[in-house]
Amino acid sequence: MNRNWVRCGVTAACLIGVSVHLHAQSSWPDRPIRIVVASTSGGALDATTRVYAEGLAKALKQPVMVDNRPGAGGIIAAETVARSAPDGYTLLSGANGVITNAMLRDKMPYAEADLLPVALLDAQPSVLIADPKLNIGSLKELQSYARGHPGSVTYGTAGTGTSSHFFAVMLQGALGVQLTLVPYKGPSDAAVAVAGGQVTLASGTGLGVIPLISSKKAVAIASAGDKRWTALPNVPTTAEAGFPAVRVVQWGGLFAPKGTPAAVMDRLGSEILALTQNNEFRARLEKSGSDLSLHMTRPEFEHFLQEQRRTLSKLARDNNMKAE
Repeated sequence: MNRNWVRCGVTAACLIGVSVHLHAQSSWPDRPIRIVVASTSGGALDATTRVYAEGLAKALKQPVMVDNRPGAGGIIAAETVARSAPDGYTLLSGANGVITNAMLRDKMPYAEADLLPVALLDAQPSVLIADPKLNIGSLKELQSYARGHPGSVTYGTAGTGTSSHFFAVMLQGALGVQLTLVPYKGPSDAAVAVAGGQVTLASGTGLGVIPLISSKKAVAIASAGDKRWTALPNVPTTAEAGFPAVRVVQWGGLFAPKGTPAAVMDRLGSEILALTQNNEFRARLEKSGSDLSLHMTRPEFEHFLQEQRRTLSKLARDNNMKAE
């Protein structure tokens, strides 16, 4: 066979492949999108994701479905997305565990690099809540109670590697006490366990804790942000309470499988930023306690994650944190 014909055939096939790939990008999205959420239904991350899903559906003119896959500190949801086709139709709404699970486990079912950051969805300070029956109203009182009742203070977490897990480790170190960690499927489940008297403490944000605090089913002890949370202005920060080392911002972000076209991720990122500039949309997020001043571009989100990795990996090493 004439080599020139072979060369032309290969070149044509390559050009067709490139054309199809470019067409796939330019036509995205042309079918429904699924966002897999690493939390239970009804929690802060789930509620925020649903607000974004509704906004994105209108902007992209395609249905955006929410699929809750809680458990294992977010690994179940993350693995589902990491193993999905990198075409922009399966995305992850994840939190702390996306970057911390690999710090605490020797083996992972996927590599952290298998998930690419697209956009920050939400950022809120963690709020420590307590069982009201114990009459603990401050960190100093918690410290005194825990020292007087060794081994009896339980702390509900959303699983290994989550923000609530790191909050607990920071709290133990700062207060010089030992807490018994009790894992739940999500932060809202842990918060409800406090209200039901199953555990002494838990931490959470937004819709996960505000209703319980308002109904006096839980007591807010402190907020772990840089400043007082606008949703709970009467609750002091951990720094104001004398424990500045306890600082935890709970965040939620959108991630895509490795190999997802940059054009698709840029489109998603720009649409999300556009949503946060809409007054009606902002009001809905702020109602759940979101700090919209922290919203950022995709490169800024990548930098934020790098800073989080540095801080949390040191905490994990210093405290020999390992998944059970």
